[in-house]
Amino acid sequence: MSRTIKVLGVTLWPTVSQRLAQRLRALEVGGEALRTEFAAVKAHSENVASAAGSQITSLSSQLAAVNGVLIEAQGRLPPLPKAKKAKAKARRRSPR
Repeated sequence: MSRTIKVLGVTLWPTVSQRLAQRLRALEVGGEALRTEFAAVKAHSENVASAAGSQITSLSSQLAAVNGVLIEAQGRLPPLPKAKKAKAKARRRSPR
């Protein structure tokens, strides 16, 4: 965006409204680029969220299956024997 315009060898300066219009056009172009980028990021984040949701659902069902197997296996185990208390033996010191 040039600040001066040369017409027939004469340098002209744009008016304030012309400069503002140039800046506005530049901002509109930048804004459109940002909107496009934002749309791409939003689409990507929706894909990631969808994939994560599918993964969570899959892992939850796998966990439920493992939990069911563990409960079934626990029911087949014999009961643990009751622990016997160890008798403390008095240590005898050898005479020196």
